[in-house]
Amino acid sequence: MADLNLRDDLQTSFDAVSKVLHALVKFMIARGITYPAATEMLKAVFVNVANSQFALVDKPNTDSRTSMLTGVHRAEVKRLSTAAARNSLPAKSTAISLGAQVVARWISDPIYTDKRGKPIPLPRIASNDSKPSFETLVASVRTDIRARPMLDEWLHSGVVELDARDRVHLKVQAFVPKKDLPEKLYFFAKNLHDHVAVSVHNVLEANEPMLDTSVYYHRLSSASVETLRKLATEVGMRAIHEVNRLAAELDRLDGAGTAADQRMNFGIYFYSGPSEPNGGTASPPADAALRRKRAKRK
Repeated sequence: MADLNLRDDLQTSFDAVSKVLHALVKFMIARGITYPAATEMLKAVFVNVANSQFALVDKPNTDSRTSMLTGVHRAEVKRLSTAAARNSLPAKSTAISLGAQVVARWISDPIYTDKRGKPIPLPRIASNDSKPSFETLVASVRTDIRARPMLDEWLHSGVVELDARDRVHLKVQAFVPKKDLPEKLYFFAKNLHDHVAVSVHNVLEANEPMLDTSVYYHRLSSASVETLRKLATEVGMRAIHEVNRLAAELDRLDGAGTAADQRMNFGIYFYSGPSEPNGGTASPPADAALRRKRAKRK
């Protein structure tokens, strides 16, 4: 019976990972990442994760143990564990985009917001009276970047607009790059990694779960989905603004203290698409379905 339960658990895990991979494989095919290239990348990731997160407490993993954990041949483990192999991998981006930082400052810093916490229109050029301007906003984030090129790009992409008094108005409430592919991929990797990491934590760890919840229905009209999308965007952005405002305040208070060694990521998403049979490739557990029915009755 134990072996049967283990097989069932393993198959369920396979099914769950397969569903996640469907979305990633769509991205890889669209970006020209072939199966052989993905296989090589996946082997390297298996070895890296086994060595960094499944190491023994008192000593590093041996190639044999890493091979046993991952199923990657020992010779391949040795090759992928070398410094040359690690150095051949693309460098990770560590800096949040300048555009995202500027927008975050604009919607959170009391200098650039009104009494209701809304971003204020900013004079395009700094004046001698030390009042906030678009130039001082950009300089508060990066002193080596000129404000004019950023303004031109943002005007072109619709992030901001200029009024008759030469003031810059923020038109979006969160920075979403439209054309800059490296910037898009930075947020793609960061947000998807962190969301998956939360879900993995909640499945594998016995301690307090991290926030990861959603509302899903699978028999709705297009009009109803659009109504829900607008509501989700409105309430979601309010939550983003509130968390961002407090995070910016705490960031200023924490400064460069030695205890300031943690990061956080809070996000929202809304997905819609054609209904799947039974609401997905697999039915949710019976207790989850029962909770959903009770919630609908309230």
